[in-house]
Amino acid sequence: MNRTWWFKFSFVAFLAAVSVIYLLPSFAPIQKFPSWSQMFVPKDKLKLGLDLQGGLHIVMGIDPKKVLMEGADLLAEELKGDLQKVNKSIQVTREANSSDVKVQFLASDDLKAIRKAVLRYRVFDFAKQGPTEFVLTFNTQEAKFRIKRAIEQSIEAIRNRVDELGVSEPSIQSEGEDRIVVQLPGVQDTERAKEIIGRTAKLEFKLVDESKSSKDLEELVTQAEQKGIKFSAGTQQKFSTYLQEFNDAIKDKIPQDCQVAFEKEVNPQTQTVRWVPYLLKKKADVTGNYIRDARVFPDPQTNEYKVALKFSAQGTKPFAKVTEENVGHRLAIVLDGIVHSAPVIQTKIPNGEATITFGASMDPNQLFKDAQDTALVLRAGALPTTIELLEERTVGPSLGADSIEAGKKAILIGTLAVILFMLIYYKVSGVIACVALLLNFPFILSIMAVFGSTLTLPGLAGLVLTVGMAVDANVLIFERIREEVRLNKSPRSAIDQGFDKAWGTIFDSNATTLVTALALFAEGTGSIKGFAVTLSIGICCSVFTSVFVSRLCFDFLLEKLQISKVSI
Repeated sequence: MNRTWWFKFSFVAFLAAVSVIYLLPSFAPIQKFPSWSQMFVPKDKLKLGLDLQGGLHIVMGIDPKKVLMEGADLLAEELKGDLQKVNKSIQVTREANSSDVKVQFLASDDLKAIRKAVLRYRVFDFAKQGPTEFVLTFNTQEAKFRIKRAIEQSIEAIRNRVDELGVSEPSIQSEGEDRIVVQLPGVQDTERAKEIIGRTAKLEFKLVDESKSSKDLEELVTQAEQKGIKFSAGTQQKFSTYLQEFNDAIKDKIPQDCQVAFEKEVNPQTQTVRWVPYLLKKKADVTGNYIRDARVFPDPQTNEYKVALKFSAQGTKPFAKVTEENVGHRLAIVLDGIVHSAPVIQTKIPNGEATITFGASMDPNQLFKDAQDTALVLRAGALPTTIELLEERTVGPSLGADSIEAGKKAILIGTLAVILFMLIYYKVSGVIACVALLLNFPFILSIMAVFGSTLTLPGLAGLVLTVGMAVDANVLIFERIREEVRLNKSPRSAIDQGFDKAWGTIFDSNATTLVTALALFAEGTGSIKGFAVTLSIGICCSVFTSVFVSRLCFDFLLEKLQISKVSI
């Protein structure tokens, strides 16, 4: 037997051995292996999808209208600054419950200069034009861009939070224009996962406006309650919705560049909640986007849990500037629209460090958990807008186990049926096809383990399909060999001609199927991708085993056993 055959055989044996080694951790804990074997046995195992090992499936959605309203607030402030260079009497406000921006000016103002300043932004269309006011709305392109960007930023922030949770192989992707689908395989504490993912964690540092006293603000709250605007804890009402309605109701009674936020105070004896109003500047002087690190630490003197923040180089400078220019004034720390504290700035803070206090009135364990989760979310990044939970589905591990068992049975039945047919119909050549078929399983699964692919229930379906497709190439080759045998060709010539003439058809059929599988992977989502991954890898492996391994077995029969007749 020549050296080429031995080289090919060694290559296939090496691949089979490596495949088995890479699959060992998937079937047995690596700790049970001898210590010497752990040096070359990989620690990573084949990852199972949500439908096989259980976990959390949630669908979240953003409010496009709110995204545009938040963007309009910021642009209104910028536009106001530019237009007041034309005339300080010009007023710019956002319309209530709308993203439209109203520009009010005097009839004697330079209309041309005002229009020029507005057009420089390139994001507005004129919804209404009058002699003393303009109403601006986002143009279609800008509106779509802002909504798409909010989805992309939300996905990135959620991905960072999931990474902090330590979930392996999460699936986070957009669905439609305003939805995000999150799948977390293997998650045990689903409630904590939902809470961390869904928290807005919008951290802002805003100056407190002292033009209104606490008594004046309490009076505004009372007046709003008389109009039916009141927050009721324990109901389906969202605090963010109440806050928006409250500020819209009192906008004529506070400075235009201000808004009211609340601090939650809990009475340690009665546990009753009191909401303390603050009048804050709308514009945040510093935001959580510049946070470099956030860590929980206990204050030994007060027994309070606090979160220590460190700003990045880009955030240190504006934080130092605002503290330097406002010594003696209060700076509110606002998280998710709620004031956590409003300390007086005693001196400039040049090192970019700040602290969020959580108080000491509640259960210490709960306070520590809240502080820890807040630090986690701040480190991972804030969501650009409020995200609502639209759908939740928890997949139990027992359902995953049932799916695995059903998949195993399907693969076993399909494989045995194919093997039986090949043995009966092609005899000894059928044995060769079966050897090639069985090698597909360790090859496919080990490749998935190496590249960190996730095996899902549709992936098992792809594996079953691969079983049927794996012998297609062998059938084509065997039928060509049969034709050559009928022409009284020698075994060597019949086998050579069979492989050579069938190769073109094998390549064409599998190449087109592979292109389809890759298209499914590129454009599909969730379960479709799982199916496409297994199918793509299966096609490549089946071509290799059907052509290369089968030819190697026939060469063994010809050169070692020196057969005089092909059993086919």
